[in-house]
Amino acid sequence: MKREHVESMNGNRKRSNNRRRSNNRRKQIVATQKLIISICVIAVLFSALFLFNPFTSQAKESDEQTLYKYYNSIIVNYNDSLSTIASRYCNLDATDYESYIEEVCEINHLQDPDDLVAGNNIVVPYYSYEFQ
Repeated sequence: MKREHVESMNGNRKRSNNRRRSNNRRKQIVATQKLIISICVIAVLFSALFLFNPFTSQAKESDEQTLYKYYNSIIVNYNDSLSTIASRYCNLDATDYESYIEEVCEINHLQDPDDLVAGNNIVVPYYSYEFQ
């Protein structure tokens, strides 16, 4: 009887160990499934966030041309004034003559627009629709 009891106990232990292993395997499978589902949900959320984000840039074709600003160094000629220089270099699509003259004075540190001296170099801005 003791032998049967020992064999019975060994059988119970084996069944118990098998149940534990089976339960652990099930728990691992369930945990893996939950992880996969979580990753899929996060991926879908991020995809939706980027697809339907109102802050993303939506490039649109425009008929407007871009006006580029450049600088040029010129030599002041005899009888040149900032008005004559503005009439040569100012693009009225970008600015008016008065603002252009103020900008030339600021760039060249001229206190008075009449401070031009023939033969001196000054820097003047000019505008172009062509990218250079």
